[in-house]
Amino acid sequence: MSTKGSIKVFESDSALAAGVADFIISDAQAAIAERGRYSLVLSGGNTPESLFRLLAKPPYADALDWSKVHIFWGDERAVPLDDERNNAHVAISLWLDNISIPAANVHRILSDMPAQQAAREYEDTIRQYFAGGPIAFDLVLLGLGPDGHTASLFPHSPLLAEKDAIVTAGYIPAQDMDRITMTVSLINDAHKVVFLVAGKAKATILQHVIQDAPAQHVYPAKMINPHSGGLYWFIDRAAAAQLL
Repeated sequence: MSTKGSIKVFESDSALAAGVADFIISDAQAAIAERGRYSLVLSGGNTPESLFRLLAKPPYADALDWSKVHIFWGDERAVPLDDERNNAHVAISLWLDNISIPAANVHRILSDMPAQQAAREYEDTIRQYFAGGPIAFDLVLLGLGPDGHTASLFPHSPLLAEKDAIVTAGYIPAQDMDRITMTVSLINDAHKVVFLVAGKAKATILQHVIQDAPAQHVYPAKMINPHSGGLYWFIDRAAAAQLL
């Protein structure tokens, strides 16, 4: 069974970052021209750090009217904002603090509070943003964990089955911590989803997820198939080793 989607392979980490940055800017320009604003959901992990650094500098830093861009996060660890493990902390320090985006447009998960409460608060934030229309982000960036997880949707987790809420939370034994995450259904409602995958350590799991993964609860990334069909895999040459 193959996962649908477009696969783009880049020769290096810097080329991967530039490719994703170009994609984001182009997508945002089109959305702002059509609808007047743009909603971007960021991922955590190490892979997006090169992207964030690039977006913080010209020409990318000057390429958009940032007052029309709204930033969200797909998931978060239940740690304070000043904790280096916090996904928002990384993106804010490397990128968002260095561009002219209004603070009100940066919608972080309030992970300083208990995880279940943070999930409810974030769901309210998202619903308010989309008030009067369908809840569908313009672009969701995702990573791929070595166990096939994405966002904080881990193998065999009960969070995978959440149908009612659009943001959920729970204890992840493999991580020994609470995590807050957008649900599979919310991610699949996005106009576009882009997976960023880099490094030879991801080659085997990437091949499993894209080409021959077993049941979806084993590799949750397999569950991401946006209804719009806008699924993209942006990967470097090392991660693509078993696909080529």
